[in-house]
Amino acid sequence: MNTHNEMAAKFHNKLQSILARKARHQCMFPGCELQAIHAHAMSKENVLRDIAEDGSLISPEPLRDDDEIYREIKFTKVGITKATTFKGFCLKHDGQFSSLDKYGLRTNGDVFLQLYRSFAGIVFEDQANRASAQHAGDNENFNYEHELSKTISATRALALAYDLIEGYTSVDEALPVDEHLTLTPFSAEAGMDARVVIRRIAFPCPVALRTRFQLSASTHDFDTFVFVVPSKQNPMVIIVCDPRDVNRWHRKVWTPIDTLNLIESSMMFDGQWWLAPSVVNKWSPEKFKLIESDYWHFLDRNYLDNYDVSLLDDVREKICSGLPSAQRDAELSKITNLPTREPAEFRRLRFTLKAERDKQLVSQKFPWDEIGKEK
Repeated sequence: MNTHNEMAAKFHNKLQSILARKARHQCMFPGCELQAIHAHAMSKENVLRDIAEDGSLISPEPLRDDDEIYREIKFTKVGITKATTFKGFCLKHDGQFSSLDKYGLRTNGDVFLQLYRSFAGIVFEDQANRASAQHAGDNENFNYEHELSKTISATRALALAYDLIEGYTSVDEALPVDEHLTLTPFSAEAGMDARVVIRRIAFPCPVALRTRFQLSASTHDFDTFVFVVPSKQNPMVIIVCDPRDVNRWHRKVWTPIDTLNLIESSMMFDGQWWLAPSVVNKWSPEKFKLIESDYWHFLDRNYLDNYDVSLLDDVREKICSGLPSAQRDAELSKITNLPTREPAEFRRLRFTLKAERDKQLVSQKFPWDEIGKEK
């Protein structure tokens, strides 16, 4: 077994032990030392069950292969009992989300409660991956100092959302009925300046989604997060972004077709999503194969470019019925037109070179040291 195989095996074995059903984790709620249970990052009853079919959803799942640097990903059935779960909160503190499970997103406070739940799931997974990488002696992936340097990150956003569950100035006010909203959170404790852009979804949405875009400005790195919460009462897109990008994000979700295109492009940019199986069942075998391959090769696409193949075909047909003819034809063509891609070996090589270059740039800027190293 070569060095890479040994490192990959150690990483995957450690990750499996951390994520094992019997693994013990402490509740993530500040000050709580109770044992965490399997909690959902999105409501099982108010979100997942509503889009599931026979209790199942389709989600991209990585396959273990210690011989490959990057794992294959397959679209796989997952039950709603497992979907979006992580061992993040004890039974008592998981109960703080009961209003979301019953009523969905109704108030400003509900939005921050959902963000707290979602960011807890992301931070839990980040910590699990980082601990596994350090255990395997991998000093390039999951760079802890890089994460700490970001002006907007999951860790900072988790602290911000927690501080604002009760501390937002109008936490109990009902969300305005406007289709487009911007919340301006502030927390001296969290040390993060961000905006929350909200777009109410005006069409039946069969997917729950979270996507993290890792971005760079001239002086700093930062993340932007896109969440799709297809709650029965108030389905919406929630975007946590840099204040300077607010107008740009509002433009990306200005109309229903804009919103649909953003959801699909976010799904295909390394997003984690849970989709109604009937949507996938309507894809031809050729379309399924293309989309699954494109999902793996997400670095082939530019940030915020629309994806050129339709994912949510039924939704697209309904929205397009009200569009001008030229735009309608262009959008509908994505349902049946399957673009020709480069040979898989070329795409894989390009992906690997880009990914390795990005890791090297981060490592040069934030050299490995003992911060965050596994004890």
